Amino acid sequence: MLPKIFQFLILIVFISLSCNENKRKSTTSNYKDNKESIQKFKVSFLSYGTGIDFVQKGILDSLIKTQKNNCKLEVQILPWGREGELDYCFTGADEKCITEMYTNIMSNLKINERVELLKNKGCENGH
Repeated sequence: MLPKIFQFLILIVFISLSCNENKRKSTTSNYKDNKESIQKFKVSFLSYGTGIDFVQKGILDSLIKTQKNNCKLEVQILPWGREGELDYCFTGADEKCITEMYTNIMSNLKINERVELLKNKGCENGH
């Protein structure tokens, strides 16, 4: 029989691995650009106890300011968490404009476990 300290350590390792596995589950298929048209998309800033990625949020904010001057693009910002989590919901009547913004975000934003980009997903159902 293992001493209690080893049992405790094994339990801690198991719990931390299972928590990390949930964080690693990313919808990478949502990040890949394919041929389907884009009517809307959502950028979510997530937190796992450390706050959101403020550097990437700043980059997105400046991309929005630049792009909004060039075309009609509606951006809705919805805060939903206690650690600053929020969603940026992009819609627009001009498919060229929204596709351009999506491509611009894909090339400038660092998509990671705290920044999620979902094509053709809006904020109708909340986060």
